[in-house]
Amino acid sequence: MTRLMEQLRGGERVASRVGEVDLSIVAKHAVEQCQDRLPRPALQVDSEPRIKADADRLAAIIEHLIRNAQDACRQTGAVHVSVAQEGDVAMLVVADDGAGMTQEFIRERLFRPFDSTKGAKGMGIGAYQVREYVQAVGGQLEVQSSPGQGARFCLRLPRLLSAAPVVPSTHSIAS
Repeated sequence: MTRLMEQLRGGERVASRVGEVDLSIVAKHAVEQCQDRLPRPALQVDSEPRIKADADRLAAIIEHLIRNAQDACRQTGAVHVSVAQEGDVAMLVVADDGAGMTQEFIRERLFRPFDSTKGAKGMGIGAYQVREYVQAVGGQLEVQSSPGQGARFCLRLPRLLSAAPVVPSTHSIAS
């Protein structure tokens, strides 16, 4: 709660556990953590870009995006997660075929802390935390959506060119 309050006040710094992370490994872990709900997310890995981030926090924000996508879909819907790279940019995309959002909602409410459309089920801080963390590590979050057409969240993160990735410490990850 203290970390959240610091973040909301604008005083949060990128965690000291920042290190080199293989984005594809973190994405695989997040997808595995979300397999307990329908629709089950599918993962496509086109590359294994390395980025500088806190692996645990990165896994948490990816899981949040996946769970939001699952909430937006029917159980028979689709949630796709993909990892790729373009030049110096690593990309992670979470896309769904759910209810979608209006441009007004994206602009006015999506990233407003404590504004939730989920009633008692949500606190309204997840999308805000995703955006703030992505920006804190030097990246950008792009959102594309329209009502009835689903949503696409794209994390664009600066890519590194070295070895020895860090993986989330709180969970066992099979490569």
